[in-house]
Amino acid sequence: MRISQRSWLWLTLAVIAVALVWSSISLPRHKESPATKAITDLSVTSPLNQPGGGMAPAEAYEIYSSLYQAPMKEPLVFAEDSVTDIPQVNGSCLKPSTPQEGEMADAFVIANQQSHRWEEKLTAPDGYRLLPRKEAA
Repeated sequence: MRISQRSWLWLTLAVIAVALVWSSISLPRHKESPATKAITDLSVTSPLNQPGGGMAPAEAYEIYSSLYQAPMKEPLVFAEDSVTDIPQVNGSCLKPSTPQEGEMADAFVIANQQSHRWEEKLTAPDGYRLLPRKEAA
């Protein structure tokens, strides 16, 4: 008994299909494990938020007051002592790509090396509250 070429082709395709299905079912899958690298606490090595910065600069009150003129849906609350978000610097989020952006990033770091104390000098239509350090946490 002789098998035609067409039959050989179908038989070959069937064997390949079975092999593919079998290999996808029986072979163990290698799932990528989640990153186990520890997140570096930049607050330990960062030069930001050191005490002793004194009172917040006068021009900052005008800038922040202009930002909060729209009515708020929730109460507006500020920390009495400024605290900069550490991950924004040292290559994490703040990545300047031009000389001008580099200058702004450097100015940000210089301005936030020390924490500053805010007073109730902001102008906000709905008012606001300053939280002492122990309540801000």
